[in-house]
Amino acid sequence: MYAAARRASPTRHRPRIALRGTDAACVMASAAATLRPAATASPTAISRAKPTAMALVVALAALGLFARIMAYPLRHDEQMYLPVGALLAQGDLYRDFGFNNLPNLPLLLHLVFGTTGTDHYVLTGRLVVFGGWLLAAAALALLVRRATGSVPAAVLAVLALWSSPVLLGAAGMLVTNNFLPLPFALLGTHLFIAALDRPQPWRLALVASGLCLAIAAGFKANYIFLAPPFAVAALLLPRHLAVPERMVAVALPFLAGGIVGALPVLVPLASDPDSFIAHVLGYHRGPHLAYWLANPDLDGPKVMSLGGKMQLAQDVWLGGAALLIPLAALYLVLAGALGRSDKPLWPAALVAALVVGAALVSFVPTPAFPQYYAAPIPFALALVALLHGRLDPRQRAATATALQAMALLLLVTGAPRLLA
Repeated sequence: MYAAARRASPTRHRPRIALRGTDAACVMASAAATLRPAATASPTAISRAKPTAMALVVALAALGLFARIMAYPLRHDEQMYLPVGALLAQGDLYRDFGFNNLPNLPLLLHLVFGTTGTDHYVLTGRLVVFGGWLLAAAALALLVRRATGSVPAAVLAVLALWSSPVLLGAAGMLVTNNFLPLPFALLGTHLFIAALDRPQPWRLALVASGLCLAIAAGFKANYIFLAPPFAVAALLLPRHLAVPERMVAVALPFLAGGIVGALPVLVPLASDPDSFIAHVLGYHRGPHLAYWLANPDLDGPKVMSLGGKMQLAQDVWLGGAALLIPLAALYLVLAGALGRSDKPLWPAALVAALVVGAALVSFVPTPAFPQYYAAPIPFALALVALLHGRLDPRQRAATATALQAMALLLLVTGAPRLLA
């Protein structure tokens, strides 16, 4: 690895961060310890060893993730965001800089650059991306822990997220708007479920949920898929409340949070609608598409047709170990996850709608790139946890071994990328 790094092009700046091959063995050994303690160990020793082993696995995986983000080669996509974030105080985002995406990432970078006073823009931007990964892991862990009541299951879900091949590529490594919406979308989903999975709605959590979901959509327009499922759920849940009470206790707090979170988008849209629409909507429907139609083979062939998009989606969602995630969901459905349960069905239905919505929106952009198909993956992991949580204790015990085996396969295939 070090010899390869020395031979790398000087234009690809790689910080000197790497993990030794022996760390991979530590990761897998620790993961095995969390799933199958030694038969000769006493129950007390096992109970003490499992939290330590899980913490060690997560720490090593986080270190590998950090090293990969810091060492990932620079790409042209980052030039769309980092310079604007650094220079935003000197002009208008759309009128002066001609920015062609929604504003949340430049605003976030400008806030971080201004607060820290740094001039190491790429390094700081990559640290922001790493912080997004940690937030996504925390949100997914909270959601899975609430659904299953199991800390090891939450740890496995986080490690599966950190092992996703598409997210460990350009989608999750670069300072772009491809990954950073996901932490806020996951956190908003967790807060929404936590707010309504109780006798009386938790209004503060609903405000926070709307805020997080709107922030996610303000990073990338594709995250508009969040709106329909949550809007329907806010109008229909909880079922035991009358419609007027539901509006006051659920819909209005959720909407209030959403409006506040959408202000970074609403303000430029209201103050200069012509500039906003021309740069955000007009650019992607006109010059952007025309450029790629005229140069379809620039930097390699581009996926322009629906058939090509479907093949790319198959590679991302169903290729290799990624196939285990939908297989796990199907396995739990066949095991009885949709039957009678002491837990409500609507959280799983909500997240399933998010998976479908994210998948459909992935086909909209042209040309298609693998990072456009990343959004359904974290929600699919959450769906597996919610389905498992609906099983009764006997069914959970019967399915646990198969799910653990699937999770280990995901880790085995993903761990080498964390060490590359």
